[in-house]
Amino acid sequence: MDYAAKKAELLVELARRDEKINIPSGSGLLLIQVNLAIIQSINQNLKILESEISRLVGSDAAIQENAALLDSIPGISAFGAAVILAEIGDFSAFNKPSELTAYFGLDPSVKQSGMFKGTKNKISKRGCRYARQLLNMVAVCNISKNSAKRANNPVLEAYYRRKTGSKPHKVVLCAVMNKMVHIIFAVLRDKKPFELRQPEAHAQWLREKNKRAA
Repeated sequence: MDYAAKKAELLVELARRDEKINIPSGSGLLLIQVNLAIIQSINQNLKILESEISRLVGSDAAIQENAALLDSIPGISAFGAAVILAEIGDFSAFNKPSELTAYFGLDPSVKQSGMFKGTKNKISKRGCRYARQLLNMVAVCNISKNSAKRANNPVLEAYYRRKTGSKPHKVVLCAVMNKMVHIIFAVLRDKKPFELRQPEAHAQWLREKNKRAA
């Protein structure tokens, strides 16, 4: 049972015992019942919307393929994949990761100089803020530990820990979000599911890929 369901059951139980918690009349129970009915109605409508989103994704083979590719990235759910694809639109319009980064509004709002430390630099915040909020949650998920007490993405988690030694949390988290956009770009460009690689292995993979392309 999830957290919300447990809370709902607890509220109902407390409402049944309203006399024991010094509620003088049944008005407390009625108020809780009204609020629970509102919550249940919202949840039902959310399920309808989620069903429609799934139907729309499944109605187009290309979108369905891209959604499955994004779903392979830690922290991105089927719903998250749909949000990202809806925001990106025509992926062929982006030639490199930096263009997608700028499109999401994660590019710096000012240019850095040799003397600029980058600790107070702000992102441009162009594009959809909902997509940035989603990328923020995805970034946090990747550097967080799972039930096995291991980071969902040990490479990004190590990067985060290394950088937080000299930069503020928000600045480093934004850098992690930037790396997530690079991962999204690579997965959609190469049409291959996400594969976790250590930096050295990834560098070797890039060298071999460039040799094949030459």
